[in-house]
Amino acid sequence: MFANSRRAMNAAWALAAVIALVDLVWLPFSGLRVDPLAAMKLIGIGVGVLALSMVYTRLRPNPVFASLLESAAFLVLFTLALAISSYLATSLARPTWDHVFDAADKAIGFDFVGHLAFLQTHPRLATFIELAYMTSMAQVAVVALALAFSGSLDRLRLFIVLFAFTGTATIVVSGVWPTLGAYAFHDVQDWQLPPFLNPRVGWEQTPHILALREGTMREFPLGDVRGLVSFPSFHTALAIVTSWAIWRTRYLGPLVGALNVPLVLATPSNGSHYLCDIIGGAAIAFAALVLVTGLERRR
Repeated sequence: MFANSRRAMNAAWALAAVIALVDLVWLPFSGLRVDPLAAMKLIGIGVGVLALSMVYTRLRPNPVFASLLESAAFLVLFTLALAISSYLATSLARPTWDHVFDAADKAIGFDFVGHLAFLQTHPRLATFIELAYMTSMAQVAVVALALAFSGSLDRLRLFIVLFAFTGTATIVVSGVWPTLGAYAFHDVQDWQLPPFLNPRVGWEQTPHILALREGTMREFPLGDVRGLVSFPSFHTALAIVTSWAIWRTRYLGPLVGALNVPLVLATPSNGSHYLCDIIGGAAIAFAALVLVTGLERRR
C-alpha cells in the first residue's frame, strides 16, 4: 500500500543511530556504566541478524525473510539503545510530576487507590487483565511474523517505524515530565495489592527509579532492564499501533484488537500508571500514525 515504506524504515535506522550516539556521548558523564562485553553480545546478535537479512536481500533474494530479519535486528538494536536512554534520562533526577497527574486523574473522576480496591474484589478480572498485559511484547513478535508471511511487507516496515517513533517519544516526554509512578506516589501497602499472579508487579520499576535518582545505581542492569516510563504509557501506544498494523489480517487482527482492550485497562494497576499516562500514550500513538501514514501517502 505504501510504495516508499523503505524510506520510512531508513529514517527509523537513522533515529536508532542518533539515539545510540547520544547514549555513547552521555554515558561517560552520567556515572552509569554499561558492561561492554554484555552489550557487545547483544549488538553482535543484532548486527549478525542484520547481515543475514542482507544475504536474503542481495545474494539469495527473498523479500519475506529479508524484511523479517531486518525487523528483528532493528528491534534488538533499537530497544537496547532506547533502554539505555531511559535509564540515563531517569538519572537526571528532575522534579517529579506525580502530584500533577494524580490531581488531573481525580479531576476527571479516576481514583487509583479505588481502582486497586475494585480489582481486589474482582480477582478473576484482575488475573484476566494481568495476563493480557503480559502479552505486549509477545504481540510484537506475532504481528511481525504474521505480516511478513502474509506478504504485508510495507505494513511490517511501517509497524517497526511506529514502534521506533512512539518509543522515542515516550522517553523524551518522560524525561521532561518524570514521575515515580502511581504505586510509589500513593505508597500502596501490601494489603491494598490486587490478587495478581505477581502481586507486586506495579512496584517492579520503583527500585531502579529511586536508585537512579539517588545516584546509587552505577551499572546499567542489562539482564534486568525495567520499564521506567510512567507518563506517557508506552504499553498503551504500542497496543494501538500493534492493533493498527495487524487489523486487516483475517482472524488475527480482531483477536489482537480485542486482546489490547484489557491490556490497556490493566495499564494503571499493572504498570503503575495514572489515567493521564494512558491518554498521553494514546495521543502519541495516534500522532505517530497520522504522521507516518500521511508522509507515505504524499510520497
